[in-house]
Amino acid sequence: MHLITSLLGWSLAVASTVTALPQAIHLLKTRSFAGVHISTPTIAMVTMLNWCLYTGQIHDIPALFSSIGPLIAWSTSLTLLAILGAPRARTALLGSIALCVLLTTLSITGIIPVGVFGSLSAIGSSTWALPQLIKLLRKPGKDLTGVSSLAYTALGLEDAAWILYAILTKTPAYAVAPIIQLPACLIIAFHARAFHSLKRSKAAHPTANSSFKAPLHAKQSFKLATPQAQPTPSKDETTHLG
Repeated sequence: MHLITSLLGWSLAVASTVTALPQAIHLLKTRSFAGVHISTPTIAMVTMLNWCLYTGQIHDIPALFSSIGPLIAWSTSLTLLAILGAPRARTALLGSIALCVLLTTLSITGIIPVGVFGSLSAIGSSTWALPQLIKLLRKPGKDLTGVSSLAYTALGLEDAAWILYAILTKTPAYAVAPIIQLPACLIIAFHARAFHSLKRSKAAHPTANSSFKAPLHAKQSFKLATPQAQPTPSKDETTHLG
């Protein structure tokens, strides 16, 4: 059982980096922040730092490595959003960096107990995807060009794996967030995938979704070209012509 738990932990260490990275790659590829809620990568970045501090202090090495990857990935996403000019992204990035420095200092000095970092990590992991979900549900049909469906699908699968890991390691803190985030990530992934599929379909068939309407000038030309009915000559006019 210990071997299975260790293998799952190290698998999550690798998978966690892979699951968060597609969002950063998607932003770099599309050069668009449309549909992205700035609070999601901000909360995720700070939360991943808290997990690094917490797992490092309790000497859970696989969980520590599984937190370093997402920390780098979400930091990259937030940095790209700032570069792309997303509203409030630069302020969020600078504020996150300052908060991360403060938390690291408090952890090193031992001012804050280890359990506090565990609680902060659980709270952050339970809430980081909610701003993105609320934004999506509040305005259905909104442009989601900047949201990666692959990233949120992978994150949902990772949440399911974390629930299993929490059971095996008997660490409830690992399961609290995934139980909340699993459905949130899958809903976001579903909507993002539907949006991107529709966008690709429209790009491939630009006239497939619109009915044909003759231009106004064409209608006018047709009207002018149509011969007008001639009035029937009166009896007198017919006699005169004869």
